[in-house]
Amino acid sequence: MAKKSHRIPIVSALWIYLNQPLLSPHTRFILNPLKFTLPYKIRLLERCLAKDCEVEEIRQELELCWQKSK
Repeated sequence: MAKKSHRIPIVSALWIYLNQPLLSPHTRFILNPLKFTLPYKIRLLERCLAKDCEVEEIRQELELCWQKSK
């Protein structure tokens, strides 16, 4: 069985690098593409974790509503 690579395709990675904000007060502009990948992956992970937390909160609210309606 062939092992799938979980890397971002080069075209989309290049697009993400070229579209980074230049004068953002929240993030700094990184010229080196290799140094850009680590902060990008960290921000992506933080966004994914935040979405997971939001989904879990909504699920808990729905569960409470379901229990009250019984």
